[in-house]
Amino acid sequence: MKALLTAEGIAVQSFNADLLYEPWEVVDDDGCPFTMFAPFWDRCLCMPDPVAPLLPPKRIAPGELPARRCPSDELVFEDESERGSNALLARAWSPGWQNADKALAAFLNGPLMDYSVNRKKADSASTSLLSPYLHFGELSVRKVFHQVRMKQLMWSNEGNHAGDESCGLFLRSIGLREYSRYLTFNHPCSLEKPLLAHLRFFPWVVDEVYFKVWRQGRTGYPLVDAGMRELWATGWLHDRIRVVVSSFFVKVLQLPWRWGMKYFWDTLLDADLESDALGWQYISGSLPDGRELDRIDNPQVPNFCSPP
Repeated sequence: MKALLTAEGIAVQSFNADLLYEPWEVVDDDGCPFTMFAPFWDRCLCMPDPVAPLLPPKRIAPGELPARRCPSDELVFEDESERGSNALLARAWSPGWQNADKALAAFLNGPLMDYSVNRKKADSASTSLLSPYLHFGELSVRKVFHQVRMKQLMWSNEGNHAGDESCGLFLRSIGLREYSRYLTFNHPCSLEKPLLAHLRFFPWVVDEVYFKVWRQGRTGYPLVDAGMRELWATGWLHDRIRVVVSSFFVKVLQLPWRWGMKYFWDTLLDADLESDALGWQYISGSLPDGRELDRIDNPQVPNFCSPP
């Protein structure tokens, strides 16, 4: 869009609000984009910390923005067909920036301390649950980064090695979100095509029945089925269960990973095109640092290997 508008003689300026760094700012020693997560994140951690977000203005004077008021009855937030599923989602999700701030504060003052150990537990609220807020722009990723950094410095100075490690691992998860956008910026085809060319013609099983059985949680594998039913009821899946259900989808049923990615887009509260594409490409082994396609994960137990 920027290139097209510039070609038309229109001055364009963009501002980074969704990332720690602009994609073109993070390059290797030769000035080329990274193709693997670990060196990418190592380079990010060696760079100056991103600028802290500005505080919101206390008020906007009338006339400063060319906006008009829109009566609420003109907006359609849901139709009748959506009420039932939305009522279920409302039990597990409270949108809004104030709830985002509360969720961040609750995580920083609670689960973050033991994140390095408890993040693997899929049966409890051991992760931050911040990804929907980040996706919808209700929470600044730079705000999260800086507040976790402050905790890390405090715990490091106190000699709290467990807390220090927890902060490092949580920031790594923020780094994965960053890398998903970095990868898409440098390789736009990654949303639809494997990055490893030899897997672009893999003979996936195109079977609608298998796909339906997986979606409805009727595979016969209790952990997979429980995960898929939780996804439908709450719009949420623990990271480790996402690995289990997606690995089963790709490596047992051998269905096309793009089908699974698009189903996640329809059902997850934190549905995020770039992050989901990174996760599904990783599971299907089509990234340079992805999990090998012939590595079968046990669908009976959570797999605790971290992505990239």
